[in-house]
Amino acid sequence: MTPCSFKYSVRSSAIRLVSVVTNTRSLAWARSRISDSKSSIIDPEKWKAYVASSGPAKNLGQQIVNAADAYRTTGSREAAECAIHHMEAAAKDRVFTGKMSSNQAYYVQGWVIGAVAISYLKVRDSGLILPQQKHDILPWIVEVVQQTMNYYDTRRQKETGDAQNNHLYWAGVEASAAGVAANNRQLFDWGMDTYRAGVTAIESDGTLPLEMKRGQRALHYHLFAVSPLVYLAEFGEDNGLKLYADHNYAIKKLAVLSTQGLITLVKHAASGAAAASVVIPIRPPCKTSCLNCSDRVHEPFAIGVCKLHPSNLLPCINDQSIRNLFP
Repeated sequence: MTPCSFKYSVRSSAIRLVSVVTNTRSLAWARSRISDSKSSIIDPEKWKAYVASSGPAKNLGQQIVNAADAYRTTGSREAAECAIHHMEAAAKDRVFTGKMSSNQAYYVQGWVIGAVAISYLKVRDSGLILPQQKHDILPWIVEVVQQTMNYYDTRRQKETGDAQNNHLYWAGVEASAAGVAANNRQLFDWGMDTYRAGVTAIESDGTLPLEMKRGQRALHYHLFAVSPLVYLAEFGEDNGLKLYADHNYAIKKLAVLSTQGLITLVKHAASGAAAASVVIPIRPPCKTSCLNCSDRVHEPFAIGVCKLHPSNLLPCINDQSIRNLFP
């Protein structure tokens, strides 16, 4: 029985898949949106080309994530060995170590390696990673992460948008996870710096200016930005950094605003409203705080809307369903 024959595996050969990724890593991966001023409209043909070119890389990451998650949920030895096997094969084939030839390629590189680093943490204590496998996997992850850091450091000097928005935060997750896995303080600290850059950018109403510029996809990108920031805050909290309190608990404002928008969007969908007619509901909550409100109407996604302010759809955090992240 091969290491990846457990029932959760998609049963693709790691060596064959890695080979595909290696052959495509120098391609200029297609952009998925047309070049409107807000990069907010999906072009079906460009999206199709993007999926085809990035698919092998994402599939590799997904197989590793699936195997690591299966190990965490079932304790399956085979699942852990599968994740380790895929990581070892990718490391030996030096996937992603070539120069990326487009900005989008660097984004995909970061997403996949970040997921791989987190997956490594999930199986690290399994006792199944051999010393040689650790020697192969960790230096490879660090090398690729260093490429990501170099990319964003250069982009920061040029003050480009991707060095200030959600892309930077996801790169921070990649660096922090790798830093923890490899016990590399430089990588970890770089990731923490991206968190501070993110929360500092949050406005008093909870919005992120660069994500607000995305037009009809503003809500999507706020949700896409708050996710890595919560990842980073968790990495920090686990390592003695009280990051949720940074910038006067700005991440709470972002999280509340984003979930408020999601609730409103779900309400529109439930009422049968056409997607095209739904205005993205990014707007400030009412001034009266009801985070401790006891009279809640529970809504999807474990968020409660306060009965006192229904017109504003001000969400209350449901402490029974969501970890109490904020004081």
